[in-house]
Amino acid sequence: MRDLKSHVRVLTEEIALEDKEGTFLQSTKSGAITLMIREYGRGTDFVCHDERMLKGGGVHVIQAFFSTEISEEIQIKGRTARQGARGSYR
Repeated sequence: MRDLKSHVRVLTEEIALEDKEGTFLQSTKSGAITLMIREYGRGTDFVCHDERMLKGGGVHVIQAFFSTEISEEIQIKGRTARQGARGSYR
């Protein structure tokens, strides 16, 4: 992870509101790795404008916790491949 550290962003509830949107935008760029708390899995849109990322398959979301509700899992899956764009989920 040491070699990737400059590409990693961590989003918690402590992020300032004015920094939140920019961080979400940065998280959809090629090479970005964004770790976030489960609360950002719902109601947060990750719009990708990076052509390189889209051509490479789009945003990939990895859910690293078990959802207690199927609706939450569906919401998190929906963070990628929005509006007909390419993307994937695991």
